[in-house]
Amino acid sequence: MASATPIPGVIDSVQGTNPGPASGITYTVTVNLPNGSTATFSGVKPHNQRYPDTIDTKAATPGTWFTAFDVGGTFQYQIIEIADTTGCA
Repeated sequence: MASATPIPGVIDSVQGTNPGPASGITYTVTVNLPNGSTATFSGVKPHNQRYPDTIDTKAATPGTWFTAFDVGGTFQYQIIEIADTTGCA
């Protein structure tokens, strides 16, 4: 198993229908690299479990911090999204 290095990041913006199907939501994020520099990535989809597309999902809010993990040179993003409960009593 490859080791995982935690890397802090922040959500810059959200793309796609929000709320809407999780598969259609992506993020532009900035991460703080271990060497002290930053990098921005677009089209990011979380690697953690997401809601199925039969449930509308609310994207994480820009400005929210999250943790990414560098696993063997590949970033895995852990961004928490919630179900849209608008209209629920």
